[in-house]
Amino acid sequence: MSKEEKRVPEVRFEGFHDDWKQRKLGAITDSFSGGTPTAGKAEYYGGEIPFIRSGETSSDSTELFITDAGLNNSSAKMVGIGDILYALYGATSGETSISRINGAINQAILAIRPTKGDDPYMIVQWLKKQKETIISTYLQGGQGNLSGSIVKDLLITLPKNKDEQAKVGSFFKQLDQTITLHQEKLSKLQSLKKATLQSLFPKNEKLMPEVRFNNFKEKWLHRKLGEILKSHTSKPYLADPTEKGAYQVIQQGDEPVAGYADNKPFEDYNGVTLFGDHTVSLYKPVAPFLLATDGVKILSAEGFCGEFLYTLLERYKPISQGYKRHFKSFKKPRYFIPQKQKRTV
Repeated sequence: MSKEEKRVPEVRFEGFHDDWKQRKLGAITDSFSGGTPTAGKAEYYGGEIPFIRSGETSSDSTELFITDAGLNNSSAKMVGIGDILYALYGATSGETSISRINGAINQAILAIRPTKGDDPYMIVQWLKKQKETIISTYLQGGQGNLSGSIVKDLLITLPKNKDEQAKVGSFFKQLDQTITLHQEKLSKLQSLKKATLQSLFPKNEKLMPEVRFNNFKEKWLHRKLGEILKSHTSKPYLADPTEKGAYQVIQQGDEPVAGYADNKPFEDYNGVTLFGDHTVSLYKPVAPFLLATDGVKILSAEGFCGEFLYTLLERYKPISQGYKRHFKSFKKPRYFIPQKQKRTV
């Protein structure tokens, strides 16, 4: 009998040899969804009960709170720490997590509680693994909603041995806790960076920032970026990204590396910053590079190091107006720019 027929994973913890068993999720759990108190009734909101919505299933806090009256006069249902929360509606459909708080849920969340001693973290990891399959099977083109009946009919494969379930569940629980810790640190660093950018650049038409490094006293200049920026031609450096190659191929967006290629690259990477004309994304290259599209602008400025140029553009980059060209409007306003001797970081 093959491993697939025996439903045995390729990698497992030492000491476990039993087959895994496939069952309907509804056969090993109870589940329920909630509701929303009537909007506009002040007596239903602003209480002490956290009101968990589908975008908050993994959070330890909520934006809204409801009162006992709001809970008792609606279909909202209470869940506890350790319950499985599964998002049914909207952009978060298919996302799942273990509840980190006691609170009430609305109709967009399905609460799931194991009834046969199965490990909740193991169930959550299986649901996460199957998310894309579930979405593509039940939501045509990403439209529509999941339902409690759909989730209960899902066929889940779990170890028969509950100790193995606990071992696997605990492993992923520790990984998730580590990821959450790093995400919280990242969020704090991003907030610190945002505040620092505000403090280290002049604002409210003042010619000097609130906070400065020692030995710098000169006023900043008030100039258009278009007067100092140089946009290098991208055409010689366009390349189709592949899985292998000597140089990174850069694209617009949050995931800048589209692939690799062996074409002749842009060599002077130290002095430039890449600006996504359609997405308002920024990227500071650290090696010779190629471009996936001419929508990526190669920018430099005389007298500026690449790192400071990146910081300057990050401070003043425009708010995205959707998938349109932004660079022309970016160049026109006047911004505060330090005198030449300060343009390094």
